[in-house]
Amino acid sequence: DCVPMLISTRDHGKMYSIYPFADQFNTVVAFLYEGEGGHTIDATNPMRPLGQLRGECYNGEGWLVDEKHPNWVDIDAPEYSETWLGNAKIDESGEMSGHFTLVRTGSAATGWRSDLEGEKEPDFVKEHFATEYAERSLDSVVFHDRKALDKPIKVDFHCAIPNAASPVNDFLYVRPVLDFFVTENPLKSIQRSFPVNFTYPMKAQYVLNLDIPKGYAIEDLPQP
Repeated sequence: DCVPMLISTRDHGKMYSIYPFADQFNTVVAFLYEGEGGHTIDATNPMRPLGQLRGECYNGEGWLVDEKHPNWVDIDAPEYSETWLGNAKIDESGEMSGHFTLVRTGSAATGWRSDLEGEKEPDFVKEHFATEYAERSLDSVVFHDRKALDKPIKVDFHCAIPNAASPVNDFLYVRPVLDFFVTENPLKSIQRSFPVNFTYPMKAQYVLNLDIPKGYAIEDLPQP
């Protein structure tokens, strides 16, 4: 049993839930009943799994166009997560090489699945990993669960990055974070007049196990 669900997108404005005026809505998805609840269905992207909507549709709630049970339904955005895992070593010349794994869930996974269509997998990964290092090279690229829409998408690969570290006299200066979800604070304003509203709950983690050359010792570590 499936009915239309009317929604006002985030750029269209919040909905007035006291009464469902027609002109406050500007898009529609489907709502599939199951048990006492149900699932939203957004058919605008074949890579989008059951229960996941376009980001613009996460605006609090939607109105069920149901003759028997018209009602508002809360719409909760699923978590958006990205994980970077690396096991690498660095030599005296400053080259870093090793095995890396990237994992994405939620809308992040959907975005990758959509962008991968018609593109070579090694080229795609190179466009999304350590992009500040122009001389990087990748091989042994393997994607997992690319077509399993209800699972995270994962890619394993080997990467070599010349000049990842800078040799200066007897020191090697290394920036261990090659890539990350957020590299600087996006909230720069001293005064905040409005609440910050992110589309999704977001989680990101970065883990790098790095072997240093023989004869070297850690002099200084980044602050937490």
